[in-house]
Amino acid sequence: MTGSEVHHFHREHVVSHTNKLHPTQRNVLIAVDPSKYANHAFTWALQNVCKPTDLIYIVNVLPHTPHGHLHTDPTHKAHLDAVEAELEAESHALVKKYCEVVKKEMPEVQFIGLSLRGDVRQELLDCAEKIGCGVIVCGTRGLSALGRAAMGSTSEYLVHHASMAVVVPKLIEA
Repeated sequence: MTGSEVHHFHREHVVSHTNKLHPTQRNVLIAVDPSKYANHAFTWALQNVCKPTDLIYIVNVLPHTPHGHLHTDPTHKAHLDAVEAELEAESHALVKKYCEVVKKEMPEVQFIGLSLRGDVRQELLDCAEKIGCGVIVCGTRGLSALGRAAMGSTSEYLVHHASMAVVVPKLIEA
Protein backbone atom coordinates (compact mmCIF):
# COMPACT_ATOMS: atom_id res chain seq x y z
CA MET A 1 0.00 0.00 0.00
CA THR A 2 1.09 3.53 -0.52
CA GLY A 3 1.98 5.81 2.36
CA SER A 4 -0.39 8.35 3.83
CA GLU A 5 -0.89 11.39 1.64
CA VAL A 6 -2.50 14.74 2.29
CA HIS A 7 -4.48 16.53 -0.44
CA HIS A 8 -6.46 19.77 -0.34
CA PHE A 9 -9.79 20.20 -2.14
CA HIS A 10 -11.49 23.53 -1.44
CA ARG A 11 -12.57 23.13 2.19
CA GLU A 12 -12.00 19.34 2.14
CA HIS A 13 -8.75 17.82 3.29
CA VAL A 14 -7.94 14.22 2.55
CA VAL A 15 -5.60 11.76 4.23
CA SER A 16 -5.46 8.55 2.24
CA HIS A 17 -4.02 5.06 2.41
CA THR A 18 -5.06 3.36 -0.83
CA ASN A 19 -3.72 0.94 -3.39
CA LYS A 20 -5.12 1.09 -6.92
CA LEU A 21 -3.83 -2.45 -7.56
CA HIS A 22 -6.32 -3.81 -5.02
CA PRO A 23 -9.81 -2.64 -6.03
CA THR A 24 -12.39 -2.26 -3.30
CA GLN A 25 -15.90 -3.67 -3.36
CA ARG A 26 -17.79 -1.29 -1.07
CA ASN A 27 -17.44 2.24 0.27
CA VAL A 28 -18.18 2.69 3.98
CA LEU A 29 -18.52 6.17 5.49
CA ILE A 30 -17.88 6.50 9.23
CA ALA A 31 -18.80 9.89 10.69
CA VAL A 32 -16.49 10.97 13.50
CA ASP A 33 -16.38 13.81 16.00
CA PRO A 34 -14.70 14.19 19.41
CA SER A 35 -17.59 12.55 21.30
CA LYS A 36 -17.58 9.16 23.02
CA TYR A 37 -20.65 8.30 20.90
CA ALA A 38 -18.76 8.74 17.65
CA ASN A 39 -15.83 6.79 19.07
CA HIS A 40 -18.17 3.94 19.96
CA ALA A 41 -19.72 3.98 16.47
CA PHE A 42 -16.26 3.96 14.88
CA THR A 43 -15.05 1.03 16.99
CA TRP A 44 -18.31 -0.84 16.40
CA ALA A 45 -18.03 -0.28 12.65
CA LEU A 46 -14.49 -1.68 12.51
CA GLN A 47 -15.60 -4.77 14.45
CA ASN A 48 -18.97 -5.39 12.79
CA VAL A 49 -19.24 -3.66 9.40
CA CYS A 50 -15.86 -3.15 7.75
CA LYS A 51 -14.32 -5.87 5.61
CA PRO A 52 -10.81 -6.13 4.13
CA THR A 53 -12.22 -5.32 0.68
CA ASP A 54 -13.89 -2.06 1.81
CA LEU A 55 -12.72 1.48 1.23
CA ILE A 56 -13.42 3.31 4.50
CA TYR A 57 -14.11 7.03 4.48
CA ILE A 58 -13.51 8.62 7.88
CA VAL A 59 -15.36 11.94 7.83
CA ASN A 60 -15.48 14.87 10.24
CA VAL A 61 -17.63 17.90 9.43
CA LEU A 62 -17.06 21.29 10.99
CA PRO A 63 -20.21 23.43 11.00
CA HIS A 64 -20.07 26.78 9.24
CA THR A 65 -19.18 29.56 11.63
CA PRO A 66 -21.38 32.62 11.00
CA HIS A 67 -19.13 35.62 10.54
CA GLY A 68 -21.37 37.99 8.62
CA HIS A 69 -20.60 41.61 9.42
CA LEU A 70 -17.57 40.76 11.58
CA HIS A 71 -15.42 40.36 8.45
CA THR A 72 -15.47 44.12 7.99
CA ASP A 73 -13.59 44.73 11.24
CA PRO A 74 -9.92 43.71 10.76
CA THR A 75 -9.45 42.95 14.46
CA HIS A 76 -12.40 40.59 14.57
CA LYS A 77 -11.49 39.05 11.22
CA ALA A 78 -7.97 38.22 12.41
CA HIS A 79 -9.34 36.64 15.58
CA LEU A 80 -11.98 34.65 13.69
CA ASP A 81 -9.41 33.49 11.15
CA ALA A 82 -7.21 32.23 13.99
CA VAL A 83 -10.15 30.39 15.57
CA GLU A 84 -11.08 28.88 12.18
CA ALA A 85 -7.50 27.69 11.65
CA GLU A 86 -7.46 26.10 15.11
CA LEU A 87 -10.79 24.32 14.51
CA GLU A 88 -9.57 23.08 11.15
CA ALA A 89 -6.33 21.79 12.70
CA GLU A 90 -8.33 19.98 15.41
CA SER A 91 -10.55 18.39 12.75
CA HIS A 92 -7.52 17.21 10.78
CA ALA A 93 -5.90 15.81 13.91
CA LEU A 94 -9.10 13.96 14.80
CA VAL A 95 -9.40 12.42 11.33
CA LYS A 96 -5.72 11.45 11.32
CA LYS A 97 -6.13 9.82 14.76
CA TYR A 98 -8.96 7.62 13.49
CA CYS A 99 -7.01 6.83 10.31
CA GLU A 100 -4.10 5.63 12.44
CA VAL A 101 -6.47 3.31 14.32
CA VAL A 102 -7.67 1.81 11.03
CA LYS A 103 -4.07 1.38 9.86
CA LYS A 104 -3.22 -0.43 13.12
CA GLU A 105 -6.38 -2.53 13.57
CA MET A 106 -7.04 -3.37 9.91
CA PRO A 107 -3.79 -2.83 7.98
CA GLU A 108 -5.19 -4.45 4.84
CA VAL A 109 -8.09 -1.98 4.60
CA GLN A 110 -7.86 1.09 2.42
CA PHE A 111 -9.11 4.39 3.83
CA ILE A 112 -9.56 8.06 3.09
CA GLY A 113 -9.97 10.68 5.82
CA LEU A 114 -11.98 13.82 5.07
CA SER A 115 -12.42 17.04 6.98
CA LEU A 116 -15.38 18.96 5.58
CA ARG A 117 -17.05 22.28 6.35
CA GLY A 118 -20.79 23.00 6.26
CA ASP A 119 -24.08 21.73 7.63
CA VAL A 120 -23.05 18.46 9.29
CA ARG A 121 -26.12 16.48 8.21
CA GLN A 122 -26.13 17.67 4.62
CA GLU A 123 -22.35 17.38 4.18
CA LEU A 124 -22.39 13.76 5.39
CA LEU A 125 -25.29 12.93 3.09
CA ASP A 126 -23.72 14.70 0.09
CA CYS A 127 -20.38 13.01 0.71
CA ALA A 128 -21.99 9.57 1.00
CA GLU A 129 -23.84 10.08 -2.28
CA LYS A 130 -20.77 11.50 -4.05
CA ILE A 131 -18.56 8.51 -3.15
CA GLY A 132 -21.24 5.90 -3.88
CA CYS A 133 -21.36 4.81 -0.28
CA GLY A 134 -22.90 1.44 0.57
CA VAL A 135 -23.36 2.17 4.26
CA ILE A 136 -23.01 5.12 6.65
CA VAL A 137 -22.10 4.53 10.30
CA CYS A 138 -22.63 7.33 12.80
CA GLY A 139 -23.07 7.70 16.53
CA THR A 140 -26.11 8.83 18.43
CA ARG A 141 -26.16 10.92 21.55
CA GLY A 142 -29.45 9.41 22.68
CA LEU A 143 -31.27 12.73 22.76
CA SER A 144 -34.85 12.87 23.97
CA ALA A 145 -37.60 13.79 21.50
CA LEU A 146 -37.42 17.36 22.80
CA GLY A 147 -33.63 17.42 22.40
CA ARG A 148 -33.86 16.11 18.83
CA ALA A 149 -36.51 18.72 18.03
CA ALA A 150 -34.44 21.54 19.52
CA MET A 151 -30.97 20.53 18.30
CA GLY A 152 -31.73 18.27 15.39
CA SER A 153 -30.35 14.77 15.20
CA THR A 154 -27.71 14.00 12.61
CA SER A 155 -28.31 10.26 12.82
CA GLU A 156 -32.09 10.66 12.55
CA TYR A 157 -31.68 12.95 9.54
CA LEU A 158 -29.40 10.44 7.81
CA VAL A 159 -31.74 7.53 8.52
CA HIS A 160 -34.65 9.43 6.96
CA HIS A 161 -32.86 11.00 3.99
CA ALA A 162 -30.06 8.67 2.90
CA SER A 163 -30.57 6.37 -0.06
CA MET A 164 -28.11 3.86 1.42
CA ALA A 165 -28.09 1.88 4.67
CA VAL A 166 -27.41 3.87 7.84
CA VAL A 167 -26.19 2.09 10.96
CA VAL A 168 -26.44 3.89 14.30
CA PRO A 169 -24.89 1.76 17.05
CA LYS A 170 -26.11 3.02 20.40
CA LEU A 171 -23.66 3.36 23.25
CA ILE A 172 -25.05 1.55 26.28
CA GLU A 173 -23.59 3.16 29.37
CA ALA A 174 -23.33 1.10 32.54
